[in-house]
Amino acid sequence: MGEVLSTLILLSIIVEFVTNGIKAICPAIKPGGSRIAALVTGIILSWLTGIGILESLDIGTILPAFDYVITGILISKGSNAVHDFATILDRNAR
Repeated sequence: MGEVLSTLILLSIIVEFVTNGIKAICPAIKPGGSRIAALVTGIILSWLTGIGILESLDIGTILPAFDYVITGILISKGSNAVHDFATILDRNAR
């Protein structure tokens, strides 16, 4: 579980940096637009790296793309969401 959490935190940090870069290049992007940019960046990053949270936790899915979308949503919300998710997993593991 520690490796999964480390990977998610690293990916969320990358998404934050990329999203901030996009906002710097296109300052006209409003707050709602930056959330969409983060979401799209997260999904693309998950898909291109082949990293999916469900697969990492040995939870099978019929469509691997679903795993990438879930992972992309999670990492687009930043490290706060990753921390909350890890807390829930830890609570359920006990």
